[in-house]
Amino acid sequence: MPCAHTVLPVRGAALQEDLTFQSIEQEVASLPGCYSAPSGCILLASWQPPDQASSADIGCVAIRPLPGEAQGGSGEPGGGAAGRRVCEMKRLWVQEAHQRSGLGRQLVQAAVAAARDMGYQAVVLDTLERLTGANRVYESLGFARRDAYYHNPLPNVVYWQLDLL
Repeated sequence: MPCAHTVLPVRGAALQEDLTFQSIEQEVASLPGCYSAPSGCILLASWQPPDQASSADIGCVAIRPLPGEAQGGSGEPGGGAAGRRVCEMKRLWVQEAHQRSGLGRQLVQAAVAAARDMGYQAVVLDTLERLTGANRVYESLGFARRDAYYHNPLPNVVYWQLDLL
């Protein structure tokens, strides 16, 4: 599965939450950075309206090695306990006009497929409890709630994990 490495349209403001603790501006300035192949990936969804000559990015999701985990047998980050390779899914975003179209689900499925292709054994993520649509997608795709894997200072954060084995 090919992965795009272009500017990621991060929309922290759309969440109406202060995400400065995640250093998003620095992350965007250094793209592809932690999302670089072979251990990371940025997936973009584009749409070209019939009456337009060019397409526009309408959604994205990214995969990166889970920071702070133990080194795996290959010496790459995201190894986890006993060499277990774990990645983090980040920056799932769908343009408002395309929400509730199934695109978010397709992006998550594509990210999971990319994680499998990269040899990861688990995908983790965090989101907010109030993002009920996203939480329903994660649960319906087999993700299970888990304990926090890092400190997120926002209230009502939900942590998810999907084992790929």
